[in-house]
Amino acid sequence: MTDKTSILIFAGSTRQDALSGKLAHAVSLEVAGQGGVPKLISLKDFPAPIYNGDDEAENGVPQTIQDLTALIRGHDGVIIATPEYNGFFTPLIKNTLDWCSRPGASTQSPALPRGKPACVVASAPGAIGGIRAIPRLRDYLSELGFLVSPEVLSVSKAGDAFGDDGRLQVEAQADGLKRVVTKFLELSTRARTS
Repeated sequence: MTDKTSILIFAGSTRQDALSGKLAHAVSLEVAGQGGVPKLISLKDFPAPIYNGDDEAENGVPQTIQDLTALIRGHDGVIIATPEYNGFFTPLIKNTLDWCSRPGASTQSPALPRGKPACVVASAPGAIGGIRAIPRLRDYLSELGFLVSPEVLSVSKAGDAFGDDGRLQVEAQADGLKRVVTKFLELSTRARTS
C-alpha cells in the first residue's frame, strides 16, 4: 500500500548536529523501512531573505523557494521535525513556508496545494521534548491549507536519544515514531489515491 508513497522530510534547524536534523534523519529511515519513499532535505539548500512585500515586488519569489514549493507539490506528504525555540517552532520554518505560500512560488494556484498531508514531530534536549512547539506548528500548517495529521511525536532528552545508526534508542520513542509514520503513510496514500 505504501510502496509508492513519497514523503518530503526536513528539519526546522540547519545547525550542524541539530537534534531536529537527527530526528528528520530517523524519520526518513522509518519511512523507508515501512515501504515509503523518503526525500530528506535541508532548508540550508533553500535560502531566502526574511519575507518583505517590497522585496517580493521588486525581485519576485526566490528561485530556491520556487524549487522547494515544487518539491512540496511533488510529494504525497511532508513531515517537519521542529526544535522548540522559546516554546515555539523556528523562524526558519515560518519564513520559508511564508515564502512558499506566495503566488509567485508556483505556476499553479494556490502555490501550496490545499489538502497536502503534513505531519509534525519535535525534539528538544529537555524533559518535554518540544511539545509546546507542536500545536503551534500544526495550527500554522492548517492555516496554510495542509491536511495535518493528528499523530505527533515529541522526543525528549534528544541529545541522548539517537544511536550510532541514526535511529531512536529508547523503545517508547522508537515505537512512537513507528506509529506516527505508519498512520502518516496511510493518510498520504489515501490522499494520493483519492
